[in-house]
Amino acid sequence: MKVYLVWERKGEAMYTGIEIKRQFIKQQADELNERLSEFGYELKNEDIRALLNEQKLACQIHGLIDFDTKIIMDVADIIKASPYLNRYKYLDGVKAFIQCYYACRAHISASVYDDELAELIYKIYLKHHGVFDRKVILDVLKANQEQKNEACTD
Repeated sequence: MKVYLVWERKGEAMYTGIEIKRQFIKQQADELNERLSEFGYELKNEDIRALLNEQKLACQIHGLIDFDTKIIMDVADIIKASPYLNRYKYLDGVKAFIQCYYACRAHISASVYDDELAELIYKIYLKHHGVFDRKVILDVLKANQEQKNEACTD
């Protein structure tokens, strides 16, 4: 379904809403695919849709709302260097990372930036030998609490 809100301005058609969002996501995906190609990965349109659906599901599960797609692209970019993934497991790895990210985000304040949280999750994921499970989430929450405590004592 394509929804266009179009008006004319000096002979130019201007698009807003859903079509602009799609164009923006396409641009982000194209830029990401350039970086992924050196690792042998590529996200097709249906993969991007699957990741958007995974984000929506993760938000529903954890009682969050997120309209931004940047975290999906960041996660896909961060995990590309994982020694535990190959081109057959990459998409599932990104989906698991998204679920883990939102599970952690639900318990970590917004003062922790998205990219900082994603990097922390990736570090702990590597320590857990490429497995996203409950223990990773608990270790991320523990590491975040330790960072907060260190910041308070400094």
